[in-house]
Amino acid sequence: MNKTLLLLAVVSLTLLSCGDKEDEFHHRTININNMSDETVYVMGDLWYPNLMSFSCALVYGNGCKTNPKEVNKKALDLGNNGFYESGFGAVSDTLWIYVLDSVKLNSGVTSLDAVRQCYGVTLNDLYRLNWTVSYPPTPEMKNIKMYPAYCEKPESMVE
Repeated sequence: MNKTLLLLAVVSLTLLSCGDKEDEFHHRTININNMSDETVYVMGDLWYPNLMSFSCALVYGNGCKTNPKEVNKKALDLGNNGFYESGFGAVSDTLWIYVLDSVKLNSGVTSLDAVRQCYGVTLNDLYRLNWTVSYPPTPEMKNIKMYPAYCEKPESMVE
């Protein structure tokens, strides 16, 4: 009887732990690639626009802060709170990702004036981008809902 209970406990724990790991269909993190020369804060929300998120960026501090020329893997990390795939469709089919001006946030601006870029990404967008969103947007991101709209460099600016 004890061996049966022990075996049942081991099998149960194994099955429970298997459903909790990231794989190609279960993602807890969206990477933020800050290709700019300035520090930005990044927030994600299912509501557009959620000005409450902007003031929270300073509260969360370093988790949301993305330094120049760095990839932040923590800003949009769900931790143990599920997977992004589970959230899409339940509340919204779009996740709004806000890239915020660090200077404006630090000076107390928590309105839309602090937004440098806003992306409205779908689950398909994230799969296509391999779960990495860049600021400024890359050519691969040109079909994503965003404000300001994607703009390629005019030919006169290309080196």
